[in-house]
Amino acid sequence: MIKFGDIYRFRDQVYIHLTVKDDGVTYYAAKIISEPDLVNKFIKRRESLFVLKNSSPGKVAQYKLVTCFIKLTTDDFKDCLAHLARPDSHGITELEPLGELNESDIKSLKREILDNPDVLPPPVIRYVQELSEK
Repeated sequence: MIKFGDIYRFRDQVYIHLTVKDDGVTYYAAKIISEPDLVNKFIKRRESLFVLKNSSPGKVAQYKLVTCFIKLTTDDFKDCLAHLARPDSHGITELEPLGELNESDIKSLKREILDNPDVLPPPVIRYVQELSEK
């Protein structure tokens, strides 16, 4: 049984499992970004972006979605990013298990998800809230 924080490959991409949609067929997952140039681009983008007080709600949501990631410390994925944009676009067939996140990364991922309830799917937020209560 795949659980929160498990890492798998799907169609030549690597993901971190978050939860399963109510349909039982679609996974919510964070994509692992390992290419150093892309990692640096995302980090620099987050550092350079800021939201003005008078920004529209759409701009704020877009900013939060673009910057919704954590930098991983798990040995095999150290310095990669776990990006949460579009976490529900994956089916559950043809998964290749690769491992799991360390406890530090699991805590960071949960915190990032709970800090962004307005830009991530409600089932992901609810599931992580339930995990955090246990």
